[in-house]
Amino acid sequence: TMQLDLGWNNLIYNFKMSPSLLKFHLNSIHDVAHTPANMSLWNLAETGNCSLCGWRHCNIKHILAVCNFSLNNKRFNWRHDNVLRVIAKALMDQTEKFNRKEIETPVRSWTGFRSSKGTYRTLDYKIKKEIPLAGATDWKLIWDEDECPAQFPQHIYCTAERPDIVVWSEKSKEIILVELTVGDESNFSDQVARKEARYNRELIPGLLGKGWKARLFTVEIGCRGFWHHTLPALLNYFSVTKRVKKTVSEEAALVALKCSYAIWLARDNKKWSPCYDIAKRPFLNSIN
Repeated sequence: TMQLDLGWNNLIYNFKMSPSLLKFHLNSIHDVAHTPANMSLWNLAETGNCSLCGWRHCNIKHILAVCNFSLNNKRFNWRHDNVLRVIAKALMDQTEKFNRKEIETPVRSWTGFRSSKGTYRTLDYKIKKEIPLAGATDWKLIWDEDECPAQFPQHIYCTAERPDIVVWSEKSKEIILVELTVGDESNFSDQVARKEARYNRELIPGLLGKGWKARLFTVEIGCRGFWHHTLPALLNYFSVTKRVKKTVSEEAALVALKCSYAIWLARDNKKWSPCYDIAKRPFLNSIN
């Protein structure tokens, strides 16, 4: 997993994290936040029960990723959709570049190598770097969230499954499925296995049977401001540059952290429900 950059230069000059958010970030990582479980452990409270659902051991993991009341109240869905918008915007911008033929397959030539005689020689052939999406200019993208639900393209395959992001090309008959999970960092490997088993059960075999080239990406973002290596792997497949990849990864993690902080502040408030957005919803342009 990768963590937000907490270097002094970033904290002092970029102003991405307020002092309160930074304090929450560090306390949640080291499990020293004033949760009911910790307050009870420190003999500062009689019980460690959750104020929302009544769970007897209310630690930071329970508040940010497990609480049934927060789950039913759509608090976790709200956080998930805000992070999803960041990733969908990055993929949308990249697919638009492919549709406008702004991304060409780069050609790498070897400058030389050391031979057995100790001399350098230039190779007389060139190597082309493969870009998976460069073979089509009709890429379309949809993403599914609570406010604006989206169905899977039924003309491709009839299914009730709703991946978080679907990118496809009719010309190349290639479809890319992205499934996002925003939750506790300790369950990343289990989340990957669960999502892969779910889509490999019916949807992926069905698409392959229809003659489509299907690829599934599971992406995991931690609720405390971490991201899994699955996010850079997705962005690499879409040929996102290193600078943009770092920016998108940090923004997704920061949005998840901000939403988790809002959930933390409402840990004793049953009436609170998300009524604002941390990340703006991207606009669909020519690709859809």
